[in-house]
Amino acid sequence: MPADQASTTKKSTKVATSQPSPKRAREHRSDDGANILPNAEHLVSLVRKVARPGLLVDLLERASATALPELKALAEAAKGKLPIESRQALFHAVSKLPATSQYSIECAAERVMLLDDDYGAQAVLSVLNEERADDAAVLATPSDRYSRALYLHLLQDFPVQGARRDERFDQAEHLQVMHRQWKSDHYSSHYLGPKGVVPKTGVDVQEVLRTRIAELFPKVPKDQILIEQFTRRDLSCEQGDDDDCEAGQSALLHTLTEGSAPPVMSWKEVNGAVTVNTGFQSFDDAFGDKVAREDVIELVSRGKYRVRRNT
Repeated sequence: MPADQASTTKKSTKVATSQPSPKRAREHRSDDGANILPNAEHLVSLVRKVARPGLLVDLLERASATALPELKALAEAAKGKLPIESRQALFHAVSKLPATSQYSIECAAERVMLLDDDYGAQAVLSVLNEERADDAAVLATPSDRYSRALYLHLLQDFPVQGARRDERFDQAEHLQVMHRQWKSDHYSSHYLGPKGVVPKTGVDVQEVLRTRIAELFPKVPKDQILIEQFTRRDLSCEQGDDDDCEAGQSALLHTLTEGSAPPVMSWKEVNGAVTVNTGFQSFDDAFGDKVAREDVIELVSRGKYRVRRNT
């Protein structure tokens, strides 16, 4: 075989083998939920994630007071999440429902999706009871955080006729907030210092604090980290709510806070950012005079300004 022919054959083989297989092409397929239901972002996301699609059909039927036997059959045939063709059918069915029903379904889907983080999933699990037959059924495989949250929402806002309203979904939402707050307090930098000591926040101390904060948050420029000190009177001592305080004692609480200072800018940058030139020559000109400008924007260095944080 000539060399050039062998080379051509080798290249052709390489091109043929590089083409994706039909199986791989099918894996990258997606539904048309965003096009069919452009105003139902949360519902589209929920449909793609729920492992118990029968709950979705229950939501649609109860919110619209309409029987949907075709969708019920598709949900029963699915082994877990709905396949693309079944999702398409569900989206088209929702698009044909009255606008009020679509809105009610989307609102329900939004509340369910808001419980999809770890705090929400933990909260939902905490209110479910394995000893209850209906709870045990939704906890059995296949089970996922979206199906469990949707199950609770149906019991609360879309109960079957004659059933008592179950308010555990509201409880899960409250627990989610509590879990987030507890986690935030647990990892926040709150330190109770010794009594009678006034913290000193000089230039050296602030520089050390900025350096350590910049290490924790590398995306925040170090020169934009603002350290501030606040002082307030501890009313719990005066009111006798604190057992550690002496009667009538008044204490001052000093709090150090960290924040990001607004970025430094020049008049040229601001004036050039608008579509049409403002016609003013400077910040002072735009505000009328220097005094008016100083109330809102401070001069940092020559030609550089920054919006005051207290405005």
